[in-house]
Amino acid sequence: MARKSKASTAFVPFSEVDTLFVARELKPLQGRRVEAVLRTGALDLVVLFSGGSWVLFSADARWYRVHLLQQVQVPAGPLAPLEQALKGFTLQRVAVPRGERMLLLEFTGTNRLGERLQRVLVAELMGRYSQVVLLGEDRRILWTLKTVGPEQSRVRTLQVGGRYQPPPTKPWSLTDPERNPEALRRQAPRVFPVPPGEDPVAFLGRYLQEALARPAPGLARWQDRWIVLPAPVPGLALEVSTETVSHAWERLWDRLHPAAPAVPPLQRIRRELEKLAAYDRWNQVAEAVLLRRDELLAQGRLEVPLSDGTREIVTLEPGETPESLSARYRALAARWKRGYHKLQQRLRELETGAEATPPAEPAGPSDSQPSARYRVYTSPSGFAVYVGRNARGNEEVTFRLASPDDYFFHARGVPGAHVILKTGRREPREEDLYFAARLALQHSRAAADGKGEVSYTRVRYLRKPRKAPPGLVILTREQVLEVRL
Repeated sequence: MARKSKASTAFVPFSEVDTLFVARELKPLQGRRVEAVLRTGALDLVVLFSGGSWVLFSADARWYRVHLLQQVQVPAGPLAPLEQALKGFTLQRVAVPRGERMLLLEFTGTNRLGERLQRVLVAELMGRYSQVVLLGEDRRILWTLKTVGPEQSRVRTLQVGGRYQPPPTKPWSLTDPERNPEALRRQAPRVFPVPPGEDPVAFLGRYLQEALARPAPGLARWQDRWIVLPAPVPGLALEVSTETVSHAWERLWDRLHPAAPAVPPLQRIRRELEKLAAYDRWNQVAEAVLLRRDELLAQGRLEVPLSDGTREIVTLEPGETPESLSARYRALAARWKRGYHKLQQRLRELETGAEATPPAEPAGPSDSQPSARYRVYTSPSGFAVYVGRNARGNEEVTFRLASPDDYFFHARGVPGAHVILKTGRREPREEDLYFAARLALQHSRAAADGKGEVSYTRVRYLRKPRKAPPGLVILTREQVLEVRL
């Protein structure tokens, strides 16, 4: 889920106050089972619980946070090792170490032999050191979102199989005013709107007690930045009121990450060509991975110097080998090279006037369209293609109009329409698949970019969590098409 924006620094980062109140909001999930664990960004994941509730964990250095979600984008894909270790486990306890920006979710479950197991999902919310770690028996690390080897940190390593050591205790804390009162008096006015003339230690102790008793969260403007507050602060009115602190963080994300403006086709293609022209860099990375195989296995990561003077950080994921990682980079280089040559041809056509305008959107539905919830198009081979107009429309085309052998399409990692290619058990041609994929991209938040990835699969491979809201699905199998409008 991590688009960048110039405005995305104009907010007060997730603090121990947010951690404390989000933990309270997660407590009603105690007793519920994990249904799925999904990746929604490079450093973002979502845990789906029975009953249709889901929790976002982000270790992004700029947007580190944990909170409940009201809306979930179609995921980029499952986090297989973590899902295998947590699926079916029941959340027993939500805890926050006193005064820390850490959240601990404790689970119990059984293995195939019926033996009782314990798991702890730890979220460390500490800026660029943010991390998500899954612990097993004896605090052994079963999975980590970011591997930290001895080369990255002399203080603490985080590697699968190692024993977990918690991060150093925060020297002062907004939620533990007595930990270091003098440091808090110096630091608190930088990160929290303590009213003028108030002693930070006394004020925070009183404010938190009142906010816990009568929460009234929302967003406020403070020092030209947005801040999420669990309750109003004297002299600082809330500009946006929300039901929970979690909802406030969702509203803040939406406010600071608006859809990008459309880019003219020629300008967009030239930008993309400039990027794809560097396709050989991935071959250099692939070669370095094999040449420095032992170093990669020992450290879990490599810093690879490239011929253009830049450097690429390579991380070995849990269960991955240097050989498979090298092959992945070789495939990426080949894909970029193919894309580069295709775009060169496309640019020549536009510059010579062979095609002066971008392809028009396929003809829309007629006035006699039977439902206002979806559109209907016709693919090159004559197949009907259904496109949901809203969440209810997505639900209708996917779970009422589609058959198990039909194809489902959705723009990858962004909100958008569900698209169903009705095949009548016939095999569609490649142009039919791309036709439906372009519709999915066109009716998504990524349409302004003019390009993107579209996930597709047979409808039989979709799963809908129990009590999930309309339009939410999980892809248990997935293929991806790279599409341009």
